[in-house]
Formats: sequence, C-alpha cells, structure tokens
Amino acid sequence: MTTKIPAELSSTPGISDSSNATAITIDSSENVIVGATSYNNDNAGVGLGSSGFFYATRDGSLAASFKRLSSTGSIADFRKDSSTIASVTSDGICFGSDSAAANALDDYEEGTFNPAYSATGLTVTMDIQNGHYTKIGNMVYFGLLVGTDAVSGGSTNQLKITGLPYPSVNSTTKLSSGAVGLSYLFTSGQNNMKWFIGANSSEISFYIGDDNNVASVQPSSVLNSGANQNRLYITGFYITA
Repeated sequence: MTTKIPAELSSTPGISDSSNATAITIDSSENVIVGATSYNNDNAGVGLGSSGFFYATRDGSLAASFKRLSSTGSIADFRKDSSTIASVTSDGICFGSDSAAANALDDYEEGTFNPAYSATGLTVTMDIQNGHYTKIGNMVYFGLLVGTDAVSGGSTNQLKITGLPYPSVNSTTKLSSGAVGLSYLFTSGQNNMKWFIGANSSEISFYIGDDNNVASVQPSSVLNSGANQNRLYITGFYITA
C-alpha cells in the first residue's frame, strides 16, 4: 500500500507530496520503506520494520555513515540486553564495557614488503625478496624469504635485512628477537643465526654463536659470494609505535 500525504499535511513545513516518485511506502505489516516499494533488504533502499529491524541497502556504494561531532567518545554500541559486546568509538573498536582509548583497536592491515640484505662494504644483488605482514593495532606479524644472486666486497659491520614495513617502537623495553626458521647456502659458520630488532628500527640484525656462552655471540657479517646463495626464512613479530 502506498500512502499519499493528505493535502492538509502537505502544506505543513517539512512534509510535502511534491515528489515525482513514491517517496515513502508503509505496507500492510506497518513496515516503512524509503527508496523502494517492498520491505526486502536485498533491494536498494531503507527499511524500518515494525518488529524493530532496520536495514539500509545501497547498490555499489556506502550504505550508511555514523558520525560524532565536537567530542570524543562512543559512536555506536552493540549490546546483548544491557551488556555492551563491542563499541565503535572515536579511538577505534573497543570490546566489552572497556572504553579506554589506549585499549581501542585502531588499525588492521595486510600487505607485502621487499626485504634485502645490507651491510657496509657489501654489494648485494638480490634474487629472492618475498615479505608479507599483518598489522593488528601496534603488533606487526611478518614472514620473509630472501636470497642473493651475487655478493661482492667484504662486510665491515653487522649483516642486516632492511625493508620492514613499519619501524619498531622507540623503546628499549619492547625489543624483539628470535631464531631463524631456516637458513642455508651461507658461508661456513653462518647458518645458526638469531635475529634482533632494536628500538626505532626497520631492520633485522643477525648474530651467531653459542647460546650458552655470551662471549661467543658475535654479529653475523659474511655472505656467500656465489650465485643463488644465502637463503633465509624468518617468521616473527614486533611492536611498532
């Protein structure tokens, strides 16, 4: 049923029947429909059901926008009875009744990056540079595979991998380290490497040595100079700002 606005209401400010098409439909179940003639969320339009169900459907574009002006705080709450399950705030997504800005999830991202070997004195031609990452809040989870096709020169300092997608947080209490998952085709003595990410850094530094003898732990600095060498797999995570 399409409801025509009575003449006495059409002259009321804010209410008009001057539309060139059906503006609002109220069906026999007392559902209100805008932009369509039937209450069905598969159709483009807005529906307000008598049961309390609301939908907004738009073809090929944004269906709804929620905006808070002037102050920070909650923009939308999702509840079960009186308990808040989650809320979207001006700081991100909060879970449960927590509304603290520091606890809001404000970022999720997936992507790729191009890791590369680097050390002073080395000229390196990369032939494998595969890196992928997922960033959840301030945690960056990554995996990489690197390899070289040619290496010349002798390194005079620590071997590193550059190109991490985000710099680590600038804090000496939140550093990251771990073991290399797999490495092969390196020079002798370089296969048992550990990695380390310092503060405010987009680089991975490598060490070799006996875990039970701190004095023997030294910076790794030598790559094999042959073709198709220095294969290294790493999976890890670190904290970014």
